[in-house]
Amino acid sequence: MHVTLLDNILNHEYFVQPDFYKIVNIFISLGATLLLFFLLITNRNTSILLLFFSALLLAVTASYIFIYKGTYISIGYFLLPFFIHFFMVSFLYIIIDAYERNKFVLELNKSHVALLDSMVHVAEVHDIETGAHIADKDACQVQSE
Repeated sequence: MHVTLLDNILNHEYFVQPDFYKIVNIFISLGATLLLFFLLITNRNTSILLLFFSALLLAVTASYIFIYKGTYISIGYFLLPFFIHFFMVSFLYIIIDAYERNKFVLELNKSHVALLDSMVHVAEVHDIETGAHIADKDACQVQSE
């Protein structure tokens, strides 16, 4: 390995990464992150997954093309910030989804209680004796819980 490295240096066959590619990769990563955030807000989950895999595929493909042309581009300057942002956005999405599910469950429980109360009132109107029996049974269940 050392001999190959020395041979490449002596024959000027080494790959060099221009400095501006680091900044370009970081800005491309920031743009992809903004697109990712927009897709999250608009609730396009399939597009988010498609963006993730297409960004990975494009970064690897571009890296191989540039290496073939003799220019080294580290895709780490693109992928690392993008992966970190993707993880953070995914985590945020999980938190928002959990909050919305809890809110839905509370509303569903309230609607079930309202439904049962309305059924008791309908039974009371139909037959006073049956309605009183149901109301007393509900009171006993609440006290036992």
